[in-house]
Amino acid sequence: MARSLGIHLRPDGYSYALVEGGARKWSLGPHGSGGLAPDEPDPALALSEALGRSLKEAGLGKVDQLVVTVPSMDTVLRELSLPFSDREKIHQVLKFEVESDLYHLDIDDVVCDYLELADDRATATLLVAALPKAQIAAALEVAEGAGQDPPVLDLDLGALAVALGTVPPDPDLPAGFQAFLYIGSYSSLLLVSSAEGVRSARKIPMGWRELGRGMAAEEGAGELALSEVMEVHEGAEEDEPSTEEPAAAPAMLFGADAGLPARMDFEGVLAHASPELRSSFNRRLIAEVRRGLTALAGITVSRLHLLGQEVPGLAEALRQRLGYSVETLVLVPGQEDAPDAVALGAALRGAGVAGSAMNFRQEEYRQTGGLERLEGPLTLMLVGLIAFLLVDSVILFKRTRDVLVSDNQAIYLDAAAEVDSLNQAKRAEDPDSWFIKGVEGLDLDDLQRVQTLRSRVKKARQDLDEMLGEGDLVHPQSCLEAWRLVFGVLDRELEQQFDGRWMLENIDFLSQQPRAKDAEPFVEVKIKLTVFGDEVTASRKFDELLSAFRIQDWVAGSPVYSGEVAAAAENTARVGTIVVRVSTVKGVES
Repeated sequence: MARSLGIHLRPDGYSYALVEGGARKWSLGPHGSGGLAPDEPDPALALSEALGRSLKEAGLGKVDQLVVTVPSMDTVLRELSLPFSDREKIHQVLKFEVESDLYHLDIDDVVCDYLELADDRATATLLVAALPKAQIAAALEVAEGAGQDPPVLDLDLGALAVALGTVPPDPDLPAGFQAFLYIGSYSSLLLVSSAEGVRSARKIPMGWRELGRGMAAEEGAGELALSEVMEVHEGAEEDEPSTEEPAAAPAMLFGADAGLPARMDFEGVLAHASPELRSSFNRRLIAEVRRGLTALAGITVSRLHLLGQEVPGLAEALRQRLGYSVETLVLVPGQEDAPDAVALGAALRGAGVAGSAMNFRQEEYRQTGGLERLEGPLTLMLVGLIAFLLVDSVILFKRTRDVLVSDNQAIYLDAAAEVDSLNQAKRAEDPDSWFIKGVEGLDLDDLQRVQTLRSRVKKARQDLDEMLGEGDLVHPQSCLEAWRLVFGVLDRELEQQFDGRWMLENIDFLSQQPRAKDAEPFVEVKIKLTVFGDEVTASRKFDELLSAFRIQDWVAGSPVYSGEVAAAAENTARVGTIVVRVSTVKGVES
């Protein structure tokens, strides 16, 4: 039976879950969680040591699949629509499509992947996640310190989507949407899904540790006081105090807020939080949830499920403010000690449950652990191998040249002797008969050889052009002529004869050669315009543009207007697309 282990890394701890079985039938194995060691100042070292110790004590042994998740608090999320859904093609253009949205990040410093959303659009809707490479390196460092080398590195968002795929539909509204709110330590996740899959996902930059804001100094006050006492005790006999500056505290993992207590558990934070602070926390979190649900136009949520840490009073406050049925979700019924939903989702992904295909262990982070260990020996071996091949190739070249020269000479002498013997025999029989002039073979004209090769290359090029549908159509020239003609009409109709405001959104030129022999080549021009004004003025201007193109001699067929949509909430602008086919033959004549 296959065994899949899921590990959820957080800035303040970890959780893990083991699943045995496959996607259709599985059972929950050992699971647990832990926090940072209180006496270790380095969060990365503390987290890796605690995780390794916990996995060893659980006796998990060897697993078939390992999936590690990292928090999405420092991840940039953007929705994107593409006209294709092939994952390999999407990854080829993903960074180029989202680079303009990552204005505060360098595209070379992040790794991008996506989660496909389920909606009724004709194009693929993607939730693109841009994770900084520093966070990936930190996660791999923690995993390596715990003795793990995960082949898959996912976001907590993706693992939660996998776990929610096992939740049955709402019995009261099977085809409706359900919302899921996961309360984490530093951030929370809000997902809306239906029977088709996840419809929307949103990260909320606040978790239950927000209740302990301002307690970080109190958390380290005891250690600071103890260190001061030890310094005074050790230096009691010295006359001058120590002037050494204390070492700076290491930064928190995964971009966590250092102003929040990282080594206090939930009960400790809750005990120090005042009723006013709890009420403020509930109001802020409910406002974020309400904002996330309101953004989903045309979607009605039937029920809201709570996962993660149970904050007292939050469920009742959500029920009163939002009006939804709010209840705590149990992913594994009958389990007294419920596993972490993100760790369970990571384990289920390793078992084959669909929901997320994100893997941020790409590019230089894929299989780098083993290569780094072998980098030195491999480099030395490659240098030695290259040196040996160079010396051996020089020796072989000299030997081959010597053998070739001697063999050619011997063959030439033997052939010359045979030719002389044959000529002498033929002349003795018949002095007027033919004889062999040399042993080099027939003399060929070099110019004739070059001319034959040139004609064959020309014929091959023509065959290739006809196969690709280009023929004799010169693409750059035809597109430039179409550019001149189309922009002449636009300049006359919009710049000279129209007083209103307009904006050219996009224009595409595509040279085409029909496969029919009698069909003329043409350039298909797609013009997307925004015309500002009331509906009557904008519609009249689009009709005038269609008429202006229709009367041109160089337009093949009839222009097509693809329709118009409102470009503003008050319908003060109209957007439309006009498709014109420009004849390359008549266009040049014009």
